[in-house]
Parts: sequence; C-alpha cells; structure tokens
Amino acid sequence: MKKSLLTAVTLVMLSTGAHANFTASDLERIESLVNSQRWAALNAYILENPQLLQGDNALVTELVVFRRTFREGFFDRLSNPPTPPSLNVISTLTEQY
Repeated sequence: MKKSLLTAVTLVMLSTGAHANFTASDLERIESLVNSQRWAALNAYILENPQLLQGDNALVTELVVFRRTFREGFFDRLSNPPTPPSLNVISTLTEQY
C-alpha cells in the first residue's frame, strides 16, 4: 500500500497534465503521511478534502483503494494483532497431538 501510494504521488508530481484537484501542498501532505505510516491521519485528510478523490489518475485510484481498505479495518488489524492463545490451550492441543 505504501509503495503504490508513493508511486502515485510521484507520478502526479512529475506529470504535466492538469491535476487541479491536487495542490503541491496536498501532494506533500499525502507523501508525508504515507512515509510516516500515519494511516488514520491520511484517511482524515482525504475526508477533509473530498476533491482528492475526483479525477482519473493513478493517485485518485490509489486513494480510493486506500479508503476502501481503511474502512474495511485492514489498518486496525495491523496495529492490533490478535491475542495469542493461552498456555492452557497450547498445552491441551500439544497433548492431543
């Protein structure tokens, strides 16, 4: 996710096409949030700036994918790994096999 978002930001920065929905400040902010892996802050920034999801370019596509992934809880699962099984469960399973 991080690599594809950064690639898309770079492509938009380097392209000469019209990207009126992205300012240089927007691109710098998105890049900073991605580099620091501040996913909740990136999500909030996108929600505060809905024009970032308008248009037809690689960054819009990646931001839309990011938003869908964020809503599905993927980033919550990364930062909150599941609780490991108790030692009793491990012992019971070990004895059974």
